[in-house]
Amino acid sequence: MREKRPLTSKQLLAGQRLSVLSRLNSTSGRMARQAYDWLSLAPLFLDTETTGLDNTAEALEIGLTDASGQVVFETRLKPTVAIGAQAAAVHGISEQALCGAPLWTDVARQLRHAIGGRPVIIFNARFDIRILKQTAAAHRDPADWLEEMTVYCAMELAAGYYGVTNRYGTISLASAASQAGLKWSTKTGHRVKVFPVSIFRFVWGLPTVIFVRS
Repeated sequence: MREKRPLTSKQLLAGQRLSVLSRLNSTSGRMARQAYDWLSLAPLFLDTETTGLDNTAEALEIGLTDASGQVVFETRLKPTVAIGAQAAAVHGISEQALCGAPLWTDVARQLRHAIGGRPVIIFNARFDIRILKQTAAAHRDPADWLEEMTVYCAMELAAGYYGVTNRYGTISLASAASQAGLKWSTKTGHRVKVFPVSIFRFVWGLPTVIFVRS
């Protein structure tokens, strides 16, 4: 049996190229390219804490950061509805702590100005946008600008890359961050200052992870 000849440098390079193309054309590769495209648009990262999950729930805290982790906008809000026990157990914010907080109508213009025309990346975007709309509606603010925002959902990106991990057909940020090799603290992870930064770190990491881990 003839001994195999060692591959030439051109053959090795061609093999590496095919490997890269294969990764880029995979589902995870497409998700990584999507993350790269989002980040090229200088997006902002938004998160909210809420009174609950239903169709009367409102935002009681909003955080907005840029890709460098700088806080662009942050505020607590005094809601018009009570804080649910389950929600309070997650974020630890009491109604007493919000006694002196501004109303939505006091800060909506500032939030809109802070966002400007930049795209916004949110983990579970449908939920947070719904909450913002419900908060505005509770104060009889049409807030049409919320409809005009360019919004990208990092949760859908994560589910496409890592796969779904729960019965809702989605994935949590904690799970996505863990699979991406990011440190995650349950004590500080679900706060509007930390959450948007974690979203950025996850999205930023995907274009790298596809080559390092695939």
